[in-house]
Amino acid sequence: MVIFNQEKCILCRKCMQDCYPQAIQKENEKMTVSGECMLCGHCVAICPKGAVSICDYEDEPEEYIKEKFQIESDNMLHMIKFRRSIRNYREKIVEREKLEMMIEAGRYTATVSNRQEISYIVVQDKKNELKHMVLKKVEQYVNGENAVQWQEKLFRNASVIIYIVGDNAINAGLAAQNMELMAATLGLGIFYNGYLTKISGSFTEIREFLQIGEKEIQLCFMAGYPAVEYRRTAPRKKPEILWM
Repeated sequence: MVIFNQEKCILCRKCMQDCYPQAIQKENEKMTVSGECMLCGHCVAICPKGAVSICDYEDEPEEYIKEKFQIESDNMLHMIKFRRSIRNYREKIVEREKLEMMIEAGRYTATVSNRQEISYIVVQDKKNELKHMVLKKVEQYVNGENAVQWQEKLFRNASVIIYIVGDNAINAGLAAQNMELMAATLGLGIFYNGYLTKISGSFTEIREFLQIGEKEIQLCFMAGYPAVEYRRTAPRKKPEILWM
């Protein structure tokens, strides 16, 4: 629920003007909110006096400080150009605090209608248990030699496997993109794994291990410290653009 501190509020109506569902009104010299509110937090973010809060959320809003929030556009573009799908990892555990920062980047990603339905499963301590179950299922369909190849294709010696769970593939993809950008700043690399996503969501034993219930795995990726070092960006085709 959105709460207005009437002592701080100066009735500037910036919150009302920025409210997409038009849920905020000025009534009897007070700002009020209707039941159409999406709890998107724009009113909290735009208020010049910090007079708005949302009791449904536990985190405290951070005040804008240019030096902390601004990234040079050239640096951002160069980082995006330099990203690679990492298929070979060092045998090094990824620190919990780095994984938490990646998830924080996912948590603050935009979601359709502010649904915030995305959840995460991080498999590191029980990675070998997951591998055993997955490869056991794979061996039912391929012979022994191919099973070894599948082990490399599915897990690639990565330290950690992260599943993104929800009911909207777009939300999951957006969260994953922000998580990958955060991973790059932490010296980590990732590899999106469609095969493992499909297998993990298809077998009851694996779904129960991951404790996902009726939810759907939208995607998963491996993460870890790269065992390879890239020297430059890779070439890409020219984009097809229609300027109108």
